[in-house]
Amino acid sequence: MDPTPASELTPAARPPRRLALGYELALVVVVATALLLPGVWRYSLIDPWETHYGEVARRMLADHDWVHTDWQNEGFRSKPVLTFWLMATSLRALGHGDDGGFSGEMTSSPTVVLAIRLPFVLLAVMGLTLTWLMLARLVSRRAAWLALLTVGTSPFFFMIARQGITDMTLVAMLLGAFSMFLLASEDGADPIRPWARLWRFGPRVQLTIDLRWVAFAVVGGFLLVQAFYYLWYFQVARFAMPFKVPPIRQPGFAIGVPMILATLYVLVPRAFTVARAAVIWPVLALAKEPRPWPAAWRLAQPSLFAYPVAGAIYAWMAATGSRDGWATALTRARRYADVAPLTTTGAVYMIFFWTFIGVSVLGKGIPGLGIAGVCCALFVIFQNRWRHLYDGGFEIKRGVVLLLAIVLPWHVAMWLRDGQHFISEWIFTHNLNRAAAGVHGDRGTFDYCLSQVGYGMMLWGALVPVALAAAAFVPARTTAASRARFLIATWAIAATALFSLSQTKFQHYIFPAVPPLAILVALWLDDLWAGRVRTSWVIGGFVAGVALLLARDMMHEEKQWVEMYIYRYDRPWPSAPPYGVDASDAFLVIGLAGAAAGLLLGTAWRRLAVAGLAAVSLGTALWAMHVYMPIAGTHWGMRDAVARYYRERTIYGQLLVYANPRQFADDWAPVIAATQPSWDFDTVIPERFQDGQPMAVRLEVQGTTAATAKDAAFVARGTARKVGPHTLRIDFAAGELAPIAAAVKRHRTAKRVSCAPRPRPGRVACPYRLVDADRLIAWQLYWRGENFWSGDEIWGPLPEFKTAMKETDNVAFLQYLKDPKLAPEGRTFYIVTEAGRTGALRTILPTQTARETVEVIDTTSNKFSLARFQL
Repeated sequence: MDPTPASELTPAARPPRRLALGYELALVVVVATALLLPGVWRYSLIDPWETHYGEVARRMLADHDWVHTDWQNEGFRSKPVLTFWLMATSLRALGHGDDGGFSGEMTSSPTVVLAIRLPFVLLAVMGLTLTWLMLARLVSRRAAWLALLTVGTSPFFFMIARQGITDMTLVAMLLGAFSMFLLASEDGADPIRPWARLWRFGPRVQLTIDLRWVAFAVVGGFLLVQAFYYLWYFQVARFAMPFKVPPIRQPGFAIGVPMILATLYVLVPRAFTVARAAVIWPVLALAKEPRPWPAAWRLAQPSLFAYPVAGAIYAWMAATGSRDGWATALTRARRYADVAPLTTTGAVYMIFFWTFIGVSVLGKGIPGLGIAGVCCALFVIFQNRWRHLYDGGFEIKRGVVLLLAIVLPWHVAMWLRDGQHFISEWIFTHNLNRAAAGVHGDRGTFDYCLSQVGYGMMLWGALVPVALAAAAFVPARTTAASRARFLIATWAIAATALFSLSQTKFQHYIFPAVPPLAILVALWLDDLWAGRVRTSWVIGGFVAGVALLLARDMMHEEKQWVEMYIYRYDRPWPSAPPYGVDASDAFLVIGLAGAAAGLLLGTAWRRLAVAGLAAVSLGTALWAMHVYMPIAGTHWGMRDAVARYYRERTIYGQLLVYANPRQFADDWAPVIAATQPSWDFDTVIPERFQDGQPMAVRLEVQGTTAATAKDAAFVARGTARKVGPHTLRIDFAAGELAPIAAAVKRHRTAKRVSCAPRPRPGRVACPYRLVDADRLIAWQLYWRGENFWSGDEIWGPLPEFKTAMKETDNVAFLQYLKDPKLAPEGRTFYIVTEAGRTGALRTILPTQTARETVEVIDTTSNKFSLARFQL
């Protein structure tokens, strides 16, 4: 008997309607964002990584240079560029960092912290969303939601998602890449269907919106923006290169044009053909070809890559005595070099797969490429996907071109800017050497990673052995689900093996293995919920025991979580007085609740057990994100100390340094012409500032001649008032600017020279605009945060502003304080340093007044302190 149609069933008997996949996918985005984003701005960036990378991004904005990575007074070559692009873009999008930011801006608003972390939260949301989509399509929606739970509530994942460090750029890209790979392999045969019709050009031609538009916008936009920027960077701006003879002539065209052609080849092959024909047509026309355009179109049909391949085939045929000619060789070559238009969803999925892998290299280097290469190769071998490979289902041709177009341009541009230094540091020191030899004599042992997986997954970590066994022995419901489980398990094993073998050991290095392990746990929980697997008291007891052991470890070593995303592991949790932060009770509750939920696995209440595990893990995640991480941020970051300096310092005015007289004249001509002359500058306004406070603008003009030597320096005094949230205005009395007005008149006709934040051929330095105030000295401190929070003011362009005194011998420190030109007597100085060092200041400071007035004014952090003294 045929089943009764659903439309004829009574309301009670009808199956529940399922939410459309698109709406449910939008719900996933909302849930993931609601889990990971709230409160991310509430606590300080954590030293050293977040502030280190944040400062490189801020320098991009200060230098107006999105290619070369810089840090304090030197180049930065230990990480690729993606992290800094994301941070710099986010800073500008949220209204911060214009020209590097005003004095103290990095401490002025929580949205600065949000800007640094927001891109990585969004990357995590993207990774979770694409993973959900893949599992919903290939396994089940329940499995997809369980994976969202297990991955999203693993401490490793949600903590690093809320940190501005490079690791999420790798893991999010791997989540996206493997999701796209599986969708293309197992669910990619469908033709691309239009979402909407924009315009009809006739009975058969119409413009529609479909999945390809997403690829054009995301992938094409990413490549084309870079291509045109490189053209401007090298051909127009002409940033300096260290070579006497540049190794690449016209580097902007050499980098940008291939990127444009690669974009057309990958995304719009027909446009690529038209572009080639347009280049060939003038040549044929000049050669008197009777029908130049048809001939050009015919010659443009094979891709550029087909001709060298055809040459190799033709040479091989000639060597073997074949009588086939060039036409045969070219026909065969087109099989290997030409690409067809994008017509299936799988082809578009593979475009995204290759894009994610390429972008992962820009985010974290070669690990993403290595992990994906090994896993996908094993997938093809063991899942017998040779036919799919031969038929072009994995889009190898497009993929290779796309990888080269994404990965090579920035590396080539950095090599052109830095020369051999970039190759030796980035390729050898920070990639090959880290894998082959520990940078700090690290142990390259397997057990190091296992403990981090436990702390980084907590309750889900107790289920990893069971989930791995299920992946090997429990059959999946469908072939697609089986293949998905195989690739995910392969990813987990390959990542664990790779980072266990790597000799450099940082605790966050094993992070790429955590999401696939968590997904395997979700798949096992899905089987458990559906009754496809059985549990026992052995499993329940094992999970309960592991939960209690992990809780015990965390109770005695509360800093285990924060150490998953920092550098040094010998710095204490703030448990000692006067802080007395004790999180052990919370970890005890987590352990007991986790053990109780684990014991339920040994009962017949399997669904209650899954719900219990979910509740404990979600509660743990919420407590960790909104209680634990703010505590860690307060004590592992120095924002509070530096922010207090900006709130309490005294401002005396502004110091301006001009590269030539015309620059000075152009800057001051509008001021002189104003009815009420005044000068505005931006800074964090101290709490004790009062309107009417006397201030001065000191001007230094370089490039004056002997005849105009009197124009080399000026001082304009006035009174200051607050005219904006971070703007002070110095009003000048009548006649105060008379000497400046005369100099402006003399130099308004001088030759104008373009300026840049950093001088380069054909451009002088733009004016230095420095706030003249009590100065901050970073004393015996090298924790990166001092650079970011001060906006690099401690590495200022003038000697009196170079106050980064990291050496412990105090030679440079005392030389600075004893030089009255650098440190005027009577000025107040602020010291940011590691906690515990401030006590030595009384015996080191060079004047009696300084020794008597030194005081510690901020100990919010147990690792950093702020002191001040009057010289």
